Amino acid sequence: MNLLALIILVGVFQTAAAQPSAVLWVEVNGYISPGTAAYVEEAFAEASRYSAVLVTLDTLGGQADAMLRIVESIQRSPVPVIGFVYPVGGKAMSAGTYILMASNFAAMSPGTLIGSAQPVAGGEPVTDSKVLNFFAEKMGSLAEANGRNREEAVKIVLENKNFNPQSAMEAGLIEAVANSVDELLEQADGKTVMTFWGERVLNVKGASVVRKSPSLTVTIVSMLSDPLLSSVLITLGILLVVFGLSSPGWGGEVMGILLVILGLVGQGLNINIAGALLVIVGAVLMLYE
Repeated sequence: MNLLALIILVGVFQTAAAQPSAVLWVEVNGYISPGTAAYVEEAFAEASRYSAVLVTLDTLGGQADAMLRIVESIQRSPVPVIGFVYPVGGKAMSAGTYILMASNFAAMSPGTLIGSAQPVAGGEPVTDSKVLNFFAEKMGSLAEANGRNREEAVKIVLENKNFNPQSAMEAGLIEAVANSVDELLEQADGKTVMTFWGERVLNVKGASVVRKSPSLTVTIVSMLSDPLLSSVLITLGILLVVFGLSSPGWGGEVMGILLVILGLVGQGLNINIAGALLVIVGAVLMLYE
């Protein structure tokens, strides 16, 4: 009986070992906004079910606060994170480069670019040393934490330096160049990476890749995150509140407050806080009535 149990137990372990791992694929494309950050945070909330998270990047950059939220999600990930500038001919400029440097294993497709990460405000480059030094140190520390060239990473911010795959490899800023996701996973398999939780070995060869789809909430936040749309909603909401105060009834004020809150969600206000504000406004109106 003991021998039979041992045979069954060994068979279970062999079956488990033979099963390919699974990788969660998170796509960061286009403008990096609060909606992008919400999508990434949602993905990392379920990351523990996978052997690794693959973050592909094809972006010219975006909002600094959204980028920092994504970087924090990567740093706190319970599993290793692979960053990949993809597809061929893509880019991970500005905010996208920070995300790549935060990844535990970084790679680029042929014909892609990273760099030009000097912060910009109002369409103009930021030259304030306080701000500039913060972002330079952030880029350098992210690179250094993952065993990359800190000095070259800092130049991406202070000198707006750009790198193609070959120059990035030579500078010690990435670990691989790959044409496809499958090729990347083959190259990354077996590599030891340093995570917030210590050293981890990537077990991703032949892994099934599961694309993360945004939830309805994230889709709505992404739509509201358009800078022009969120600004219009806030402006229109304020005008409606002002108009409502000079008119009988509460229709204008209620609609105006709703539009302002939606606009603030687009600019980064947490969706749960927004919901709480709506409940409070509704309760106040009911009490007033």
